Amino acid sequence: KNEDGTTNVVSYSFKGWDKNLTGITAPTTFTAIYDSTSYAGYRVEFRNKDGSEIYHTYTKKGGNAVCRYEQFKDLISSSYSYDSENVTMFAGWKEPTSDIRSDSIFTPNIVTIPRKQNGEYPQTQVEDDKLISKLNSITQTDAQGYVSYGGEKYKKINVYGWRKVEPIQWHYLSQDGDNVQFVSEKVLDDHVWNTTDHGDEASLNNYKFSDIRKWLNSDFLEQAFYYDSSLVQTVNVDNSAESTGITDNHYACEDTQDKVYLLSYKDILNEDYGFMDDASRIAYDADGNAHDYWLRSPSSGNNALCVSSSGNVYSYNYVYISTGVRPALT
Repeated sequence: KNEDGTTNVVSYSFKGWDKNLTGITAPTTFTAIYDSTSYAGYRVEFRNKDGSEIYHTYTKKGGNAVCRYEQFKDLISSSYSYDSENVTMFAGWKEPTSDIRSDSIFTPNIVTIPRKQNGEYPQTQVEDDKLISKLNSITQTDAQGYVSYGGEKYKKINVYGWRKVEPIQWHYLSQDGDNVQFVSEKVLDDHVWNTTDHGDEASLNNYKFSDIRKWLNSDFLEQAFYYDSSLVQTVNVDNSAESTGITDNHYACEDTQDKVYLLSYKDILNEDYGFMDDASRIAYDADGNAHDYWLRSPSSGNNALCVSSSGNVYSYNYVYISTGVRPALT
C-alpha cells in the first residue's frame, strides 16, 4: 500500500494465444498473450445478503466500482419475491459506487415496496375453468378494466382470455445515487413502433414523435402505475446518434424527457447491464415464449432496431407492425 491508502496493482487482460489453434498435427504448447497495465487503486468488495463476498477487484482513485452482472445475478434472483401487498427486490448497492477514494465494501440494497408503487400488468393466463367461469360472471370493473376476485385482479385480453394482474419483475441495469434504472424482465405487451408520418417534420422512425413513446408515457404508465407512480422519475433519454450504434445516423432525434422509455442499441450491448451476448438478450413473454422486442434506436430508411427471439439485434422495416415491448424506467 501507498501512503494515500492505494494499492499498487498490475491488471492483466488476455489477448489470445501465440499460435493458431487449428491445423494441429503434433503435440503443441500454446502460450497465452496478455496486455498489462499498472495503476494505484483501492480494493472494492461486493457482498451478498449474508455478508459473504461475491466479488472483489481494484478501482483507480476517483473511478467507479463495477461488479459484472454475471457475478451478482444470483443475488438478484434470490432477492425477488412478492405477496398480495408488497414486492421485495434488489435495488442496487447501499453505498455509492462512484468516485472511489478509499478501500470500500458494498452491500446489497434489498427493498420492499407496495405492489402499487412497483407497477402491475396482466401477465399469467388463467386456465382454471372454474375461475374463468367466475370471472365471466363479474360485471363490475375498475378504471383499468380489471375485475377483483379472491384478493387478486384479472383482465380479459380480447380472444386470449383472462390474465392475472401481477407485479412487473424488473431487471436491474444501473444506479446513480438514489435513482435505479430497470427494464422489465419479460416482454409485457406488443405495440407498433410508429404509424404516424409527420412529413418533413420527422421521419417515420423518429423516436421523439413515435407512437410507441407516446403509448409508453400515457396508456402503459397509467395502466401499470394507476394507483401510484410517485417512484417513477422523469429522466433525460439519450437519443444521440452514438446511442444508435451509427455515428452518422441522421435519423437520430433529439433527447427526450420521459418516465418510460425503450432501451437503445448502446444499452442492449452494455455488459454492465447484464447483456453479455445474444443469449443474455433473449426475453420471454408471460407465456414463456422467446419474443422479439423493440429498441428505441432508428436505423436506415424508416427502420427501427429490434432484438430477435434469438437475442441478436436486427433492423426491422415494419415499424407499423406490433412487436414486443420491454419498458424501461428509472
